[in-house]
Amino acid sequence: CIDQEVKLNVNGSATVFAKSPSGSPYMDGGSTDNCDPNPSILIAKVGGTYAASLNYDCTEVGNNFINLQVTDAAGNKSNCIARLKVIDYLDGVNRVIE
Repeated sequence: CIDQEVKLNVNGSATVFAKSPSGSPYMDGGSTDNCDPNPSILIAKVGGTYAASLNYDCTEVGNNFINLQVTDAAGNKSNCIARLKVIDYLDGVNRVIE
């Protein structure tokens, strides 16, 4: 697992991926298996369902935790937890309210 940051887009959403070939940013830090060259790598929000990617929105700005699960062809599983910092689209922008 690797900790990551993601900035919300102008619509207030962002997608995070389990592994690099699927997109960026990704949470896998280089998981491997000695027998299976392509283990299944999935992520889930705490208490959620495992998937190849997760969506975040403006209600989740700040630190979030993601479970990453690697499963080989024999069904052996390994898990880790990574931190995802979701950053507001307007973070760092001076706002003037009139």
